[in-house]
Amino acid sequence: MKRRAGFTLIELAVTLAVLAVVLAVAAPSFSRWFAAQHLAGATDAVAEALRHARKQALTTQQAVWLGATPGGQWTLRADARANAACDAAWLCVDGADYRGVQLETGSTPIRFSPLKGLPYQAGGAPGSAVFTLSQSGCTPGRVTLLATGFVTAEHGRCG
Repeated sequence: MKRRAGFTLIELAVTLAVLAVVLAVAAPSFSRWFAAQHLAGATDAVAEALRHARKQALTTQQAVWLGATPGGQWTLRADARANAACDAAWLCVDGADYRGVQLETGSTPIRFSPLKGLPYQAGGAPGSAVFTLSQSGCTPGRVTLLATGFVTAEHGRCG
């Protein structure tokens, strides 16, 4: 009797059963990993947007306004106009790109001065701002804009 190369139906079924068990065990850690990546990506994007807005003010020698729409469907915009919409601004970070991440801030709009790139509140007072990024099941990330114009970022942690 000739032996045929290949797998039997029982071998294939056992292999698929083992694979299903492994995937069921690994799925929760994958979801935590994806949440951590979304939170870290959003934190880095907000920090980089602040740095870029300051650099743009210094480079062009024109004031740059930074505005934010907080919440679950958040945006962060930078433009020469104070209330530019995301589609009209030269820089826009859209929270839709970071599923599940929420942005909270209490101090926008912010104007970056063309002189030294210092941040000012809408009323003209020098100021700083804190942007908090949160996601369910994670400690929040925080981006701080200092009164000197420098930006610091602290990443949140998930699970």
